[in-house]
Amino acid sequence: MICQALKWGPIKDQARLNKRNMSKKQLANRDDFEAQKKLKEKLSAEQEVTGKIVTADSGDSSSR
Repeated sequence: MICQALKWGPIKDQARLNKRNMSKKQLANRDDFEAQKKLKEKLSAEQEVTGKIVTADSGDSSSR
């Protein structure tokens, strides 16, 4: 048990220090990224994202 604590202690401590040492800008960027990722998932669930660009020229000819 103690051996496992010694083995994983530095790894967990390093993760804690990395999180603490992030600058305010990095924290804001991370939070913004997470918010945009959630928004993308929400919008993708409502309407499928195909990546196809629709232009006036690519529509069917009946709309002219």
